[in-house]
Amino acid sequence: MKILREYRWQFRNGNGAEPSDQLDRVALVKKLSDELTISPVLTEILVNRGIDTFEKARSYFRPSIEDLHDPTLMDGMDKAVARIVQAIANNEKMVVYGDYDVDGTNGASLLWSFLAKTGAEVRYFIPDRVREGYGLSVAGIEHVRSLGATLLVAVDCGITAVTQVEHARSLGIDVIICDHHEPGDPLPNAVAVLDPLKPSCRYPYKYLCGCGVGFKFVQALCDEPAIRSRIGGNGEELLLDYLQYVTLATIADIVPLTTENRTIVKLGLELINTNPDYHEKFDQGESVARHPRPDRKLRTETGESERRPGCLCSRPPY
Repeated sequence: MKILREYRWQFRNGNGAEPSDQLDRVALVKKLSDELTISPVLTEILVNRGIDTFEKARSYFRPSIEDLHDPTLMDGMDKAVARIVQAIANNEKMVVYGDYDVDGTNGASLLWSFLAKTGAEVRYFIPDRVREGYGLSVAGIEHVRSLGATLLVAVDCGITAVTQVEHARSLGIDVIICDHHEPGDPLPNAVAVLDPLKPSCRYPYKYLCGCGVGFKFVQALCDEPAIRSRIGGNGEELLLDYLQYVTLATIADIVPLTTENRTIVKLGLELINTNPDYHEKFDQGESVARHPRPDRKLRTETGESERRPGCLCSRPPY
């Protein structure tokens, strides 16, 4: 009886390659092995993964903040940055609207911390899993309205919230969406929709988590003169303060650890592991937020939580 094999190994540039191609490959491996001063076997593995130049190998083994892609390549980024600059200049109230998973809470933390550093009047909102449910909701938007906010920045949600965004617009609330989920048709009628999976988006890397999209937003804001004048410092150094958020979110959301995600996670883990007091300093307000650790006793005199429904306050999330 003949056994049929349903799956077979497919070797890249294997037996089906032309002899000339095989010779070119041998020459490539030899050249890269000499340049990197590593074994031909390891070089062969790198080439199989598409790492076939010295620069690609350098980025793989020793990534740096300079390896991150230009955030302005993301469709809608210019509009999103301009709206934030306008809101800060006009002293508008804004709310960062997150999600209750690791990606969404870290995304909200990242954006809240950065916007607070600019001097913006900003709060955050994390929906309650039972009361508001996942993503942008009418109930959540009503809470945002009750604060008098005119700008809502959604992170890790909102890409399919067409009806909810229209409701926010009817209340005079502009919306910026930072999401990484598959978009629908049509897109929400927001001021800006940041999502590398949008068909019109030419951003070269498609696998960021929601917090990662928020991180790219912060990267673009750091390059904006009107924002830089408020926060000072070097843009690349400022970004390092937010790597703890996007590193945790990237790992927890199980997105591919390739190229830009790998750069973010490697730099973030190095920062966390080489600075054991980093989190303590951050909690005590010695990092970008410059705010004290939030008071956990958020109860009114009647015993009702001040943060219900949802998690809504002006202090940084934890």
